[in-house]
Amino acid sequence: MVLKTDADGNELWSSIVYLMPFDNFSDMDETPDGGVAIFGYNFSDTNSPLILVKLDNNGVLFSNFVEGNLFYDLNQDCTLNTNENGFNHWLIQASGNYDFYAFSDADSNYSMELDTGDYELTFYPPNNYWEGCQTEYPINFSAFFDTITLDLPY
Repeated sequence: MVLKTDADGNELWSSIVYLMPFDNFSDMDETPDGGVAIFGYNFSDTNSPLILVKLDNNGVLFSNFVEGNLFYDLNQDCTLNTNENGFNHWLIQASGNYDFYAFSDADSNYSMELDTGDYELTFYPPNNYWEGCQTEYPINFSAFFDTITLDLPY
């Protein structure tokens, strides 16, 4: 966990930084833009490269978002229509350089912070009796501070 405080010790922000098991962050320094650079290594792999992580001035590591609604596609047109209800508490996975996970909320919405790169977005129904329009949805973040809205029909 990284905690940034003002001169009086009041918390400005906190952020949990976890990239892979057994990361060991050993040093950090404030960057000119008010963010934090953190240096470390993976101590479970002696051949692993060094790790350098940069948080922005708000403690944000991943600045891209994918968000949307997971819904039951009644008319099977693979588009969210006003009369189609959603699914809450379903698992959504973004697979890329790392795997990221989220659950759809009580309103069937999901949101996930992601790094730049290519991902396959997949969601998992509670059993094998469901069949959706697609099983995987490719997404790409080629820059920072981008948002992709992707409604997922099932």
